[in-house]
Amino acid sequence: MFANRFTVLVDACSLFSPLTRNLLLSLAEGEFFRVRWSERILAEVERAIVRSYARKGASDGTERAARARAAMERAFEEAAVTGYEGLMSGLGELPDPNDAHVIAAAVKTRASVIVTENLRHFPERILKPLDLEAKSADEFISDTVDLDIGRAIPIVRRLRNGFGIQKRPHRHRSSTWKPAASPTRSTAFELTYSRFKVAQFQGCRSSSLALIPAHTDTLLLTVYQRA
Repeated sequence: MFANRFTVLVDACSLFSPLTRNLLLSLAEGEFFRVRWSERILAEVERAIVRSYARKGASDGTERAARARAAMERAFEEAAVTGYEGLMSGLGELPDPNDAHVIAAAVKTRASVIVTENLRHFPERILKPLDLEAKSADEFISDTVDLDIGRAIPIVRRLRNGFGIQKRPHRHRSSTWKPAASPTRSTAFELTYSRFKVAQFQGCRSSSLALIPAHTDTLLLTVYQRA
């Protein structure tokens, strides 16, 4: 357990994808950080899930979205931020005024990071004076895993098993990649995960868990462990 866990406000756009959501919340459950959101953020997530199922022609999207939201609220009863509305008007000129509630909630709960995919809506000129920074889910997950790779790997494995994802050896495509000098064994977990893709492992060395961000639908987690 991290005695100095930091607080993170997660925007709706980073909670929409089931795997992204589960990976973030699994790390929070593992006490890497304290997760926070607001009722408004969860309402946006719920509506987005409903729309997603509607596009797929599913008739039970409303029920599924409600169950997903209820599960989040049960698992993290302390995550809801309230009483932030009075802070919304003093945030300055935002690229999108509709995002004021996200920043205000982050300030109210004394978060240090806002996790969002709409980074351009959260400029440094607004966040820095508030001791805040914005990170994409890609970057945040990578940074969080780096805090304690040994504790993160079992979390990722449990998530992989829960989604029924098979692990398979990774075939490197980079002619410049070389393994660490010490003997290692490499295991690759390829997951369906928005905004990640398989990339060349140039410069990847020693024991590490590499998350390579990009803009496709694959996350490759490669664990290099000493034999």
